[in-house]
Amino acid sequence: MRILDSKHLVFVPGLLSTEELWREVREELKEDLDCRVTQQNLRQSSCEEMADAILAESPPNFSIVGNGLGAYVSTLVALKAPERIFKLCLMGGVFSPASMEKISILEDILDSLDTKDFNDTKSKAQKFLLSEDGMRSDTIKARFNSMADVVGGDRFRVQLKALLESQSLEEKLSKIQCDTLVIAAESDCLVSPQESQLLIQLIYSSTLVLVKDAAHLATLDRPKTISELLRQWLTGVLEIDKGQVTI
Repeated sequence: MRILDSKHLVFVPGLLSTEELWREVREELKEDLDCRVTQQNLRQSSCEEMADAILAESPPNFSIVGNGLGAYVSTLVALKAPERIFKLCLMGGVFSPASMEKISILEDILDSLDTKDFNDTKSKAQKFLLSEDGMRSDTIKARFNSMADVVGGDRFRVQLKALLESQSLEEKLSKIQCDTLVIAAESDCLVSPQESQLLIQLIYSSTLVLVKDAAHLATLDRPKTISELLRQWLTGVLEIDKGQVTI
């Protein structure tokens, strides 16, 4: 695989997620890339702090992939240091809390952290972060629960507040000049494909890929598909032409 200009790839997990979210993808790409998963989503209290910390710990030049909350943070990284970012990939891309399809879902989950056992909160979150097939898969549910247990209720509360209190980036997206791949999951309950289409309208050099049979945590549903998409994005095989592809 020929990687263009940069061999460094940073993954940014989102809500209730850890490096486990990217395990299979990293395995597929590790021979050709320096793949690293940031832990700043578990350490910092705001999206701005997460972005600053990622820039401080990352190589001088790198590509970045974020999911959900991690996509918002990745966008911030690209805006803060455009000269350092080679390519940007947004999965379940959130550019504003108001852009989420069902912001009330996250507010309801946040309330449940104060009134219910964390196991109940995990079950509620599963319904909106996993696909129907994922909900029927003992393996996927076990992986989700293992990530959620690492994050924990207190940190999940911080993540939700960080996302819900973040500022809209809509007016700044036109400043992103690097090639940007937007991956939308067909069954994402938090970010609709229509919202992802708006991202490619606002980002100059971008392309949208709609992934079937996947939800917000799409790498759990279709890891090989996501791995191949990232490979094509990084090598320049995938055209960044403001088009839309469904796979």
